[in-house]
Amino acid sequence: MRWQRAAVAVLAMVLAAGSGLGLGVVRAAAQDATPAAMTEIAITITATEFEFDGPSEVEAGLVSVTMDNAGEFRHHAQLFKIDDGTSVDDFVAGLETGEAFGLGTAHGGPATVGGGVQTTTIQRLDAGQYVVLCFVTGRDGVPHYMKGMAFPFTVAGEDAGAPDPESDLDVSMVDYQFELAEDSFEAGQHVWKVTNEGDENHELAILKLPEGMTADAYRAMMMAPADATPDAAATPDPDAPQPTAVGGIKALGPGLSGWVVADLEPGEYVAVCFIPDENGTSHAMLGMISGFTVR
Repeated sequence: MRWQRAAVAVLAMVLAAGSGLGLGVVRAAAQDATPAAMTEIAITITATEFEFDGPSEVEAGLVSVTMDNAGEFRHHAQLFKIDDGTSVDDFVAGLETGEAFGLGTAHGGPATVGGGVQTTTIQRLDAGQYVVLCFVTGRDGVPHYMKGMAFPFTVAGEDAGAPDPESDLDVSMVDYQFELAEDSFEAGQHVWKVTNEGDENHELAILKLPEGMTADAYRAMMMAPADATPDAAATPDPDAPQPTAVGGIKALGPGLSGWVVADLEPGEYVAVCFIPDENGTSHAMLGMISGFTVR
């Protein structure tokens, strides 16, 4: 379908949580160390150019998923649970036509960070077939999953019912905004419970803004119409410092929750959803951007 093809085209550009959308290349980095696993079940997925390595089978339940970016480029680890009766190959092939999004459910996973960085999210995974994908797109315009970053694994057994991890903040994602109870936090480790209460897939990508850039300025540039007349005073300098991707949680299907484990340094940040709507328009351009301060 036309909107599905448009959505795939936008995914190749913006699902990478840091494509810039008029701001140039968003740099990627994160904390110096990943917090210890907060759940009994914990796995590490290693990302390099251009493949994932990780366990082929995972126990069902509450799972800490750490992505270790051992490569040089930006990567993330989007988890999809594939519907029964659909093969991994069919699902990946369906990404080219948009059909894949009707063949599985987005289950979160660590959002974009740069090379040499680890980042962790927590998901409750039930039994089934899953695949980890990286949608980050390089200068050649080819998304990383098309270069080999599509890694299948199986979740087996039954969820033992471990309690949800304690969280510092509950974040609701709706169509099209974030609902944060607070907009200022102390520096250090935080655990945010993120719930998709909308009707579409949503993600929470965290970007650290460069000094001098405000959340309002970032929002204005992101939401500017593509055919707007450039304003020299508002046009970003391509040589100026750019926002830095510092993790978050990848797309969650409607009704699903996950947890972001983050250790944030002082500064100004934005939470952004780069997922496209059915017309191929990024949710960020529809207003799904919230600023917050780490003090």
